[in-house]
Amino acid sequence: YSFAMFLDGKYEAANRLIDSFEQNVNDNVIQKQQVHEIIIYKAEILLKLKKYEECVNLLIDNMSKSKDRIAFYEKIIPSAIECGKYDIAVEYAYKALAVNPENVNYYIWFFNGKMKKKVVNTYQDLLILQDNSETIKQSYDILVKDIKPKIKKSKLLVRLELALSTGEEFKTLFNSYFNNNIKINIPSFFTNVKFIYKYQQYKLTTISELLTKHLESIQKDKCLDVSLTNNEKLDLITNIIWVYFYAAQHFDFLGDLEKAL
Repeated sequence: YSFAMFLDGKYEAANRLIDSFEQNVNDNVIQKQQVHEIIIYKAEILLKLKKYEECVNLLIDNMSKSKDRIAFYEKIIPSAIECGKYDIAVEYAYKALAVNPENVNYYIWFFNGKMKKKVVNTYQDLLILQDNSETIKQSYDILVKDIKPKIKKSKLLVRLELALSTGEEFKTLFNSYFNNNIKINIPSFFTNVKFIYKYQQYKLTTISELLTKHLESIQKDKCLDVSLTNNEKLDLITNIIWVYFYAAQHFDFLGDLEKAL
């Protein structure tokens, strides 16, 4: 009945009914997983009612009953941000990232909590920020100083560094990411950085410059430009093939079809 009310948008009634249910059911007949689900459901109702502080308190007070901590974290963090409990948001965003550093929402929540305001809502919001935006500078600093030291390995973190960095920092990071992918012959490299082409085209000049140096070096010395590879000689056929493959995709995107071909 409570859930039917919830689906009908009658959240106050849904909340009263679930409270009544809990008061009238013996704890011994409810399995631990069911207790967990009931708490998550109550938290969802409180979110709909915009009772964010009450939602945070409910979940933290009942953390020991959780069968899936990450489900609790995913309700606590946005609720804490909404009610201005930024320290709690940062604390649980850290915990969520420790469990799964490949979820972009945890990074966004961490940025919002650390900056003590809701600066962005989605990953796309981050990507479309201008390179001179104060938000993008602060987000990059938080990523590098507060998050990166605590995460041993994350593919998403590397891509976020590329997304949030600008100027020489971006050039250095992209060059390193490019070299690492070429060395292990990753054919999907273009797909991994396609967000730059879609949302941050002001960075494509830098990429074109790096690619041109490699292509010229391949023509002249049969290896990638050693000034861009820390003097490591990348001259295997596979290295060269994947540089050509990426370059073809790059220039195709730019509309230089003759060069791509």
